[in-house]
Amino acid sequence: MSSLDEANNFVNCVMNRYKNDTIMRPDATLLLIAIPFIAVGLGSAIITYTSGNENLLENLGSVAMMMVWFLILIMMFLTYRRLEDHSNRDRQWRDILIHYARELGCNTADLMKFDRNCRKKDSSAVIYPASIILAAYFVVFVLTICYPKVVYYQFGFRLNIYIVFSVGMIFVFLMFILVYTYSMKYPYAHESSQVKFVAQLRYELYDKGLDIPEMIPSVKHKWFIIHVFLYLITGGLYSIYLIFMVYRSTNNHLYNQWSYEIKLMNAIITHEGGCGIEPVPDKKKKGAKR
Repeated sequence: MSSLDEANNFVNCVMNRYKNDTIMRPDATLLLIAIPFIAVGLGSAIITYTSGNENLLENLGSVAMMMVWFLILIMMFLTYRRLEDHSNRDRQWRDILIHYARELGCNTADLMKFDRNCRKKDSSAVIYPASIILAAYFVVFVLTICYPKVVYYQFGFRLNIYIVFSVGMIFVFLMFILVYTYSMKYPYAHESSQVKFVAQLRYELYDKGLDIPEMIPSVKHKWFIIHVFLYLITGGLYSIYLIFMVYRSTNNHLYNQWSYEIKLMNAIITHEGGCGIEPVPDKKKKGAKR
């Protein structure tokens, strides 16, 4: 395969990945989490006005609280899956660039070493425990919805808002420890290793007459221990902010990578005898999709 073929592969890879990388919207997520509280507020007002049944109000509050925890767990899980999918696409991105450099006659041993470092930073095996946590909480959530027919009459267990809060906090804490600690570190660690890979690629290609642009990091390092402390003292509710924080950091990395890839593709296409490319539409300006 020629260098021109590898250049075409790289362009196709970037265009496909650009279409599949998803921008997550914190405002839509906040609205989704707020829906149970809005529903409880309206339901409480109606029940108080019509009957004033306190047990029914408590049951309604318990169901809403369980739903909030469930939504937080789902958001954590989806955030992790989004990062994992991005890593898989970037592995293909680096692999094609290594093949392109090899076709130009570069020694790719160091590039492959940097690629292995990127894979090491991105690797994680928490998908199975995360799925188990989500499935287990779903069972608890179903029991809550069926209360009191299942929970109370069969087990003699009276569910109240304090127990619901404690149970939800335990599940979210497990998801936080097993999954979200990785998700919080991911944007900075992933981009840092990618910047090093591009720097080595730039060094190798420069000797072959191809001067590609430098990749400038956009994600700042986070003091992880501070967020863990705030998570613990808020009983897990701080996880809502953590979801937004990871969304913002990952979105910044995606915007930065899209911008860089346009410059990189332009340099490669021009080197291969083409006329360069026109920038693709900016997703950030058009309106992000969820």
